[in-house]
Amino acid sequence: MNDCCVLLFVKYPENGKIKTRLSSGFKKIDKVELYKNFVMDILSTINKLKIKLYICFYPGNAKKKFIDWMGGKYLYMPQNGLDLGGRMKNCFIKAFSLKFKRVIVIGSDLPDLPGKFIKNAFLFLNNHDVVIGPASDGGYYLLGFNSNTFVPDARNKYSGINHLNTYSYLSKYIFGFHNLQEYIK
Repeated sequence: MNDCCVLLFVKYPENGKIKTRLSSGFKKIDKVELYKNFVMDILSTINKLKIKLYICFYPGNAKKKFIDWMGGKYLYMPQNGLDLGGRMKNCFIKAFSLKFKRVIVIGSDLPDLPGKFIKNAFLFLNNHDVVIGPASDGGYYLLGFNSNTFVPDARNKYSGINHLNTYSYLSKYIFGFHNLQEYIK
């Protein structure tokens, strides 16, 4: 799987900026520690798969903070763009410019995502334009493209990645995709 890449989207863990939907019963410091543990858990899963990984960090000017937190053994890529869709699009563009053929993006709030879901996404990208992993909340936990069919422009094939915010939108407007197993958080 040398032509595969996982883009792990991670926010820097600061009080009040992560896990804002968690119950108010959590202390701010607990949310930060919980988030850090989520990130370490999904990193452990990805590392076992021996697939190229980029930590896509936000904010885009915080690379040193991420290296101080996570160490220098990872490859880092800034998230640049006005919104999540734009940041995802730009990271996909960068990964494909690095000559990867199959690229998936996942978030950092998936501590127990099974490794087989990630492996299956790459397998399905051999025969499908796009893979989508629907989440139980109406969103998605994974989005992947292959390099032959990724078109980031809103006027082209996939109606633009900037609108890829819900599974229902994705499944309505994207054709030639494979629907992965639902992930229940």
